[in-house]
Amino acid sequence: MPELRSPWLHRLHPKRLDPSIGAIAGFASAVSVIVGLLAQNAMGHGWHRAFIALHLAKKPMMVRLAPVIAGVAVGIATAAALVRFYNWCRESRQ
Repeated sequence: MPELRSPWLHRLHPKRLDPSIGAIAGFASAVSVIVGLLAQNAMGHGWHRAFIALHLAKKPMMVRLAPVIAGVAVGIATAAALVRFYNWCRESRQ
């Protein structure tokens, strides 16, 4: 039976992943900022805001999704930092 892990491990090697995951983390944080701005503009104004505070009206979907998208962006940035730190530790030992 052929070894199925070796191609995946080669693709997910930290040296290959290091440059691309930084760009992905930057893109995720930019999307998070844009979604946050859109959520701020989508939030109700005037009486609608008062009705939302009294739970008589629902929040827009964008306002509900903004914290989730921000959490995903923070997770991706943390993964990028861990991969970069791992590569730094490996290079310092050699």
